[in-house]
Amino acid sequence: MIMSIIFKNGQWQKWGQSTMLWSFLAMLALRAIPLTILSVRSGMDVNEAFTALISSLTQIAIFLGVIGVLLSLLFKFAYKLIEHPEYHRWSKNVLNVSIIMMFFAMIGPFVFGIL
Repeated sequence: MIMSIIFKNGQWQKWGQSTMLWSFLAMLALRAIPLTILSVRSGMDVNEAFTALISSLTQIAIFLGVIGVLLSLLFKFAYKLIEHPEYHRWSKNVLNVSIIMMFFAMIGPFVFGIL
């Protein structure tokens, strides 16, 4: 990243950013994997951890879906103000994706029998 800032090279900046992201994720994994392995004592622990993970992902998806609906309303308001077709297209796309995401987040765990 420092070299890309010094020489104003976009390719190096892109490479530096992706390297920083992957190294951060690798450090998180190196810390989480041993803790997870040491905390599992039986098959029920794995089952409970999987259920908690699915439940948290469901709650996150519903929260992001609500944020997406609000963002869609904001885009629709911007379209009404200046009649720019991009805002109308983004409003429809964000609304559709948000509704689909919330639908699958609410129905998915029951379909797979997790909750």
